[in-house]
Amino acid sequence: MTWTSEVQDEAGDGVYAQIFNRSGEKIGGEIHVPTDEINNERWSKAVKLSNGNFVIVWMVYDLNGFGRAIKAQTFTPDGNKIFEEKVLTENNDFYSPLYDITPYNYYPAVVAVDDGIIVAWTEYRKNVTNGYEIYAQKFNNRLFPIAEKIKVNTCDNGNQENPTIAVSPLGKVMIVWQTILAQSSDYANVSISGQMLDSDVNLIGGEFRVNPVTYGSHVGAYVNALNNGNFLVTWTNREYTSPYTVQSLGQIFNENGMPITKGFKANTNTGYNFQVTNNVPLSNGGFVVVWDAVYDYTKGYEVWAQYYNPQYKKMGAQFRVNVNQTNVYQRTPRYPAVAAFSDDGFVSAYNVYGLVEGSDYNLLDVFGQIYNWDEIRPKKL
Repeated sequence: MTWTSEVQDEAGDGVYAQIFNRSGEKIGGEIHVPTDEINNERWSKAVKLSNGNFVIVWMVYDLNGFGRAIKAQTFTPDGNKIFEEKVLTENNDFYSPLYDITPYNYYPAVVAVDDGIIVAWTEYRKNVTNGYEIYAQKFNNRLFPIAEKIKVNTCDNGNQENPTIAVSPLGKVMIVWQTILAQSSDYANVSISGQMLDSDVNLIGGEFRVNPVTYGSHVGAYVNALNNGNFLVTWTNREYTSPYTVQSLGQIFNENGMPITKGFKANTNTGYNFQVTNNVPLSNGGFVVVWDAVYDYTKGYEVWAQYYNPQYKKMGAQFRVNVNQTNVYQRTPRYPAVAAFSDDGFVSAYNVYGLVEGSDYNLLDVFGQIYNWDEIRPKKL
């Protein structure tokens, strides 16, 4: 599990990690991911490699504001650093005062492929017309590039941001991201775009729209590969109508990027202020969708989930993931992440604001819940 911690190191924002076992018990101590403490770091992602090691990628920006870059570090299964920390994106000299022509790289996403990784990110160039674009590149398990970086988006109408990436058991890769149209100034016209690639980061076919419904603002997409080679994409849709409506939506695609469902709504109950709609495939062919929402203003945000069976049908009712929340000032969880176990259980981790064990209201912690498939019985991390 990785996260960003404010003012814990001398640089300001730092990336940290912790390894847990299946029961939610900590293995070893907390890991400070970056080698140095001279820069702020955010937006970390972790991925397990085929040899058992794992890689953490994150965004770094220097204190003078002269650039943004994507870094990575490889770890052994027990959390020891191996090889050198690497700057993955092309602007290695991100301290350069020539930042007006230096790319800014944001929001990394990573997936393990063959014996290495593919990293996707948002790149902003001040000397080009379109601004934010999506790029991807393949690296070996020592984090050296083994393919040229490519521009993923082919549509240049507006800004392309926040990519996520998945690889299927068949070796196909899907990258999805949100597209903010050029004429949209208030995020009221945002859609989810996608592109298929092979494992050598060659584009397959053309860019396509993920969301089947075009009205509203479609944001925060997550993609994962199901065990049959299909892809699951979920996102949040905000409809700026009266009444204001927010939904957690999803769509399933085959290995060629063609939709095989009409799309679905994960949330059964009507709520407000949905922020994140995440998902995780299970080994039995089903999956779980997890989201944060406000259903009761006296309690604030809560994290909810919905099971789907291998036929992509809802299994039971939506259920709350976080526990022991009685009011808006106590443990307000948001921004859930989720991962599965091989026995079809899953764990969801999320930020928690509020009065946790006597802390100040402004304190932000990371909590998690473990759920088993046969019996929905949470265990606190």
